[in-house]
Amino acid sequence: MYSGGFYSYLSQEEYWAYWSRYPNATYACVNYGQATCPPKIQSQAVCINEDIGKVLKSLCQK
Repeated sequence: MYSGGFYSYLSQEEYWAYWSRYPNATYACVNYGQATCPPKIQSQAVCINEDIGKVLKSLCQK
């Protein structure tokens, strides 16, 4: 999980490059206003442009 610098030794680009080496992995990004991923991993990504609190609340209600 990359959480805005939680892993200070990896940049976001390095993290994306890591995921591109694992074609069966799924990359998920929940980030209000900045949910994005590079085209190289787009086919294995889920990007949700919403507040994480709202997303989790919605998931818990289902």
